[in-house]
Amino acid sequence: MVHNGLVYLRGNPTDYDNWAPMGNVGWSWGHVKPFLLKGETNGKIDRVGSFWHATGGPVSVERLPYQPPLTNSILTAAMETGVGISEDLNGDQLTGLSVVQTTSKDGVRRSSATAYLWPVRHRKNLQISLNSTCTRVIIENKIAVGVEYYHNDKFLTVRAAREVIVFAGTIASPQLLLLCGIGPKKHLDSVGVRVVQDLPGIGENFQDQIMYNLQYTLDESDIYDNNWAAAFEDLWPFRPVLFLATDLSKLWIFASGYVAGCAPGELDALQSTGKRTVTPWPVYHHTRSRGRISLASNNPFDKPVIWSNVLSEPADVAGLIEAINITLKLANTDALKAHNFTLSTTPMDVCSDHPFLSTEYWVCALRQSVVPRAHTGGTCKMGPSSDPMAVVDPQLRVYGVGGLRVADASIMPMVTFANTAGPTMMIGERAAGLIKKHSMQNFQRGCLQ
Repeated sequence: MVHNGLVYLRGNPTDYDNWAPMGNVGWSWGHVKPFLLKGETNGKIDRVGSFWHATGGPVSVERLPYQPPLTNSILTAAMETGVGISEDLNGDQLTGLSVVQTTSKDGVRRSSATAYLWPVRHRKNLQISLNSTCTRVIIENKIAVGVEYYHNDKFLTVRAAREVIVFAGTIASPQLLLLCGIGPKKHLDSVGVRVVQDLPGIGENFQDQIMYNLQYTLDESDIYDNNWAAAFEDLWPFRPVLFLATDLSKLWIFASGYVAGCAPGELDALQSTGKRTVTPWPVYHHTRSRGRISLASNNPFDKPVIWSNVLSEPADVAGLIEAINITLKLANTDALKAHNFTLSTTPMDVCSDHPFLSTEYWVCALRQSVVPRAHTGGTCKMGPSSDPMAVVDPQLRVYGVGGLRVADASIMPMVTFANTAGPTMMIGERAAGLIKKHSMQNFQRGCLQ
């Protein structure tokens, strides 16, 4: 339910087919696809087809209605370089440039909260507590029986009749489990948390995608775009988001529309070079670097320690440089030269010993200003009991603690080849199915006794 970039991408089917051989039964593409479809209402179903998409779900999916003329030139550039165009990066053509689909309706954001919670907010069996912080899961005799949370300057508790489901995200979910004594014993001892279950994998396996900012100018004035009167028409994400998928498991390039410099504050006051700026972001997805989430202390209000460890693997550096070079190649096409598409990124002084745009230069530059993409996962890794670093089983149940599941991107063994919002909503749908199935089995057993 975080504020994200609206992009609706599911990842590559091979992502999920790679999860399954790790011991995650029921998580192959064939198993998860029905839950992706279950959540979707595609506003262009006649265009994208019902094999890959669906209607009837709570999440509205469409393409944003406005596209500036430059969009067609960028698509032509993709054809010129040979990378091609994809009509649907969630369909059967997983590479090429595409105007991406978004979680919006008639051009207006539709968050997961709007899709799932808002329509049922008045249900008698649902209570939503806003401006609240969950501080710990209450564990009794290695069974989760409730949660403690902080609201309006008070600590409150709520008891669970059946199960506690944690879905606080890649950073907060492991933090919450660590605070209640589930995690690596050595780390818990070091911060004064009583050990309930020694699970060495909690907080480990932190993954994030990485990207780099390039900037180009073109022969169009940005005066209209750079005044406050036009702000609501021009601010991203109301511009189209173009995605280029190249290698099936590695590279993206995305351009999130025009970038307008902020005005100083008064109407018609500009902070501008006089030329429109476009920012492509080369991205490397399947990173090999692994980091860690840990506690700074046993105080639930202290932020956790995030050790991202990005670029620790040479393959990640090489992969992102490859994405940068593909971007430079796109910019050098006749289709974009017609707009005087000019690189405005300037060399960094700290990397001046290397020729600008050389591999050596990019190795240096990435070390200075690589950008984490905040598409994280892996810190409550799903896996079989034979995996010593697994935190949850394929039913999303935490090992060694009864009545406790995790259902968010933290359970991904490997982060998907895409933005993580769509896959995370699928995990929620999958978890709901698993919980209902478990409840029905318990009900049937009770009837037979």
